Amino acid sequence: TPDTSVQSVLIKHTNGAEIRQANSNVAVDSLETFKQETVEA
Repeated sequence: TPDTSVQSVLIKHTNGAEIRQANSNVAVDSLETFKQETVEA
């Protein structure tokens, strides 16, 4: 039914947003670690 299709699209969109947010957090953590290592070096 159309409702199910819309729901599945929303679920995929939400999951994609969460994955992008998680990837952004990992990138930020990596950048902070890189900065710290550069300062310590």
